[in-house]
Amino acid sequence: MHETTRKRICRRLFVACCLAPTFLVIGAIGYYHRPWRTATASRDLSGKLHATITIGRSWQPRPGVTEYRSVVLRDLRTGLPLLMSDRVRADRRAAAHAFQFGQMRLAGRELAALTRQLEIWLGLPRLTEIHAQADEVVFLHDLAANLPAHDPPEGETTRAATRTFENLQLHGETATDPRGQPTYQLQVQAEYRPDGQVVPLRLVVQGRRVDGRPQLLVTLDLSRGEFPGWMLQGMIPGGASFQEARFRGVIDLEMDLQHVRGTLRGKMVGLQLKKLLPEGSRHQWQGEASIDWDHLRWQDGRVLEAQGLLHAGRGQASRSLLADARTLLFCPLAGAGSGGEPTLAFDELACRFQLQSAGLTVWGECELQTPGGAIQTPAGGNPLSGCLLARGGMPLLWQSKYIIPVSQLVRLATSSSHDWTLPATRAALRLAQRLPEPDTPGSGTAEK
Repeated sequence: MHETTRKRICRRLFVACCLAPTFLVIGAIGYYHRPWRTATASRDLSGKLHATITIGRSWQPRPGVTEYRSVVLRDLRTGLPLLMSDRVRADRRAAAHAFQFGQMRLAGRELAALTRQLEIWLGLPRLTEIHAQADEVVFLHDLAANLPAHDPPEGETTRAATRTFENLQLHGETATDPRGQPTYQLQVQAEYRPDGQVVPLRLVVQGRRVDGRPQLLVTLDLSRGEFPGWMLQGMIPGGASFQEARFRGVIDLEMDLQHVRGTLRGKMVGLQLKKLLPEGSRHQWQGEASIDWDHLRWQDGRVLEAQGLLHAGRGQASRSLLADARTLLFCPLAGAGSGGEPTLAFDELACRFQLQSAGLTVWGECELQTPGGAIQTPAGGNPLSGCLLARGGMPLLWQSKYIIPVSQLVRLATSSSHDWTLPATRAALRLAQRLPEPDTPGSGTAEK
């Protein structure tokens, strides 16, 4: 072979086997470390998740695995932050995608928007099986005020946040409902640790399409322990009144693009009676109560029906509240008297209640003491049954013999006088919008 030919072959082999691979490797390194890589990842994720995603940093330690730092998910309409995580590791090498979160922060007051976002995700086509874990989930009332200006150190926690869950496990997979329709189901388990105890919770979210529209079926199982009442805020009507309470039970939700329907069953303890009155009410009601909910049903922030047992121990009620209960709710007074003290102490408050569009029905269940000293219980059908409020074993307030219209409850809670017209105040409007809508507005009372 001629020497010129050998040199030409050697040059070509050098270019093909040495220079070309070297430039390919340099180009690949430059591509994966390009300055605009993080912005591209944010834009791609935003398009796929139908939300606004911002990422502090991102890189690929190996093919199919991506690491993210300081990830923030914002509502596409309002721009408010819904979720933030200090670090996320996404592994897409297997058929089931795996995600590992560090500390995940959720906006407590934006849970409704986060639920709508989840509804959109589960309505997307071609969903894949996923597994996700989070070391810690922290609920913050105002997430925007807690977004870090820089990457947080590894292991950093939010010391000011007390609404924390740990060891979150999530599994999502395609399934089939009883009608044979394809669905996507998420199962979430986490641990709540109050005072060193470990209380597990379970959440099941099923996404499906009904007449071409996405629908969510949610079951939140909180029956294995007492959970803080703030979890109910934004979920049930008047949930802000239960922030200081503790709840044990089950909540079922059915959501679509137009409506949110829910049912609650369980027991609530540590409820402050003053929280049941709207802010600015002229009445006083103090004490700690519990509610055994047979059921609470609502739709779009308005109660449809509520039934259960309300019980409280020692407390105080203003005489104005008792006077309005007699005038507006038609509950006879027994031993309140007309003393000069503005408040009246009581030993027991007990009543079974049913609230629906027809009105409120109450049955008093206080234990009473006869002059002979025997304890009488209303369950026995004795003449002293029907007591709503008692002190020293003697009645203070009897139950009404009527079904009380919803409008009367609004007047009792918000009126500054004994006027029979509905108060034209914002507090009255907010309360009326949360209570059942009357069947026949303006109708009078009816006997039980």
